[in-house]
Amino acid sequence: MKQRVTALFAAAVMLCSMLPGAAFAEEPTPQPTEETVQMEQQTEPSETDNGQTDESSPDPGEDVTEATPETAEEQPAEEEISAAVVGAELYTDLPDTPIGSYIGSEGLPVATGETKIGISEWPESQLEETSDSYLTAAALDNDGLTMAAPLLDGADYAIVPIMAQVEYPADGSSTDMILPDGVTLLDFYGEPATDADALLHNSYHETSAAVMGVYVQAAADFNAQLVYTGSDGSTQTKTLYVTIDREHTVASPFADAGIAAYGERPIPDVTSGKITKVAKVNGTWLIWFNGEPAYC
Repeated sequence: MKQRVTALFAAAVMLCSMLPGAAFAEEPTPQPTEETVQMEQQTEPSETDNGQTDESSPDPGEDVTEATPETAEEQPAEEEISAAVVGAELYTDLPDTPIGSYIGSEGLPVATGETKIGISEWPESQLEETSDSYLTAAALDNDGLTMAAPLLDGADYAIVPIMAQVEYPADGSSTDMILPDGVTLLDFYGEPATDADALLHNSYHETSAAVMGVYVQAAADFNAQLVYTGSDGSTQTKTLYVTIDREHTVASPFADAGIAAYGERPIPDVTSGKITKVAKVNGTWLIWFNGEPAYC
């Protein structure tokens, strides 16, 4: 054992003597030259006081518009719909061509123009649109129209149908029909109206035109007025002169409600009446039947 240990020790001494002494020495760190320092200063981004680097802060003198192909000013503006197009597409049935429009809450153009009102006789089926328009140009363009109302068969009074119209009312405007004392406003079943204000007063929002009809019972001549009040407080007034024609009589405009049913078919709540109001809102005619909104 002693001989073996001596031999191993001798071999280790011989191996160590064969290796160069520098093999176990730490390799010295090379010192940067002046040229290397200058290159690093040019390539490394420097940090500014606010934490941005030179790369994230472009030179103020550079033209940065090259990075944005289109500026805000270059974006195409939304094309405005001309009044001619609006009138030709949605408002061909109004007596007067619109002079402007705006987009309403439903996303459709609401036509605007000179505000006109009219009060006249309510012809049979006028609100049924048997002509080219619900509105009557003669009533809108004239004031002081007259009408003669014949007596009702077997009665000493007349049932006077009166129609009021407005074209291009302003948002927030309203109309009121003024009736004198001595006449009775009727509902659309021939009974004295219990909701006179709802029938005689109308307000407008995003409306290009409206027509409404009422029935008045009268035994003597009278005048009816239509008053328009704009959103700015301005007013327009027109008058209809009504005379009672005692030489002629007519049947009641209210149909007999006592209609016999077929078999067990139920009797509907509404058995008579007619369209009593229409209003053009956002290019569409909305309909009232017997004073109630139907929107059909």
